[in-house]
Amino acid sequence: MSRSPHGSPRTAAWATPQKPRTTPRVVRVGRAANDNTRPPSLRAWLTAASLALAVAAVVWLMVG
Repeated sequence: MSRSPHGSPRTAAWATPQKPRTTPRVVRVGRAANDNTRPPSLRAWLTAASLALAVAAVVWLMVG
């Protein structure tokens, strides 16, 4: 009895196992998600400094 021409591809001599396709690398651009130590903006720094100076001036006027 002869072999069927519609046999499984593993029995054919030309059939080679295919390599699994690799997943593409994900490259993210921008700030890291775990970057919690971002420096404050200039506006926030100036606001905090002026508030601290105002509090110091009020305390100095109360004491003096």
